[in-house]
Amino acid sequence: RRRLDEVLQRRLRSLRFVTEEQAKLGDYLETRQSSLLAAHEEVHRAHQRLRQEVELDDSGRVAGGLRGREARLSDAKAQIADVQQRCVYEAQHREAALEARQKELEACSESLSDMDEALRMQEERLQEVFQSQA
Repeated sequence: RRRLDEVLQRRLRSLRFVTEEQAKLGDYLETRQSSLLAAHEEVHRAHQRLRQEVELDDSGRVAGGLRGREARLSDAKAQIADVQQRCVYEAQHREAALEARQKELEACSESLSDMDEALRMQEERLQEVFQSQA
């Protein structure tokens, strides 16, 4: 019975650990998503300002400085897309690891349930033996 309690305690600790890790991952992903959205909005605003400056140019030409800014803006967009892709990959990797852990826990829980049932049956047999001897 004590062994069963120990196994239950270990499984409970494992479940708590997975739950805490999932919460941490959720918080991390929310933070990353917020920062990516903010960066994306900032790039969008800069792009809008650049378009307005180009539209206001009465000479019909785009000044060299504006071309440079547009190139930097494109680079920034590419960097944001790269960071976003890395975040998605990292999140998928962490999620896969957590899912593997969850499957392990489910297998352990099933095994524990089987052990619990076997223990219950053994207790019933022992009670029958004691009752028949009494």
